[in-house]
Amino acid sequence: MRTIQLVQTDSTAQARTLVATLRSEGINATTVGQGSTVTVQGDLSTKGISTLVLKAWKLLKGVPGAVKWSAKVAKKAYSMGKAKGVAYLKKQVSELSSWSPTKWVWKTIIGFSNVSTLWEIIKYIINHA
Repeated sequence: MRTIQLVQTDSTAQARTLVATLRSEGINATTVGQGSTVTVQGDLSTKGISTLVLKAWKLLKGVPGAVKWSAKVAKKAYSMGKAKGVAYLKKQVSELSSWSPTKWVWKTIIGFSNVSTLWEIIKYIINHA
């Protein structure tokens, strides 16, 4: 589930700078009207998120189309629950073409992840894609 946070800055210029910085980090942010308030969707904090999850997200963002494909698969996987959802994700990855960069980035992620980490990655994708 996405969270929405409002951040009040001292000036419109600071608000624009904050939006640009957050967007460069992959966080959806917009200014509210012409004011100094910024609306942020997602979670500003990475506290408690595994570094493996963050590395996986960074890898996915580096491959064109991987985030979009992953979001679609992650939503269905999440609805199935942890064990079935992770199995579904692995099956979907296996069914991708061998020429697909998305397949190989996911094979890399699966290689350094266990079921719990893959489940955390699925949840992270749902909240950030």
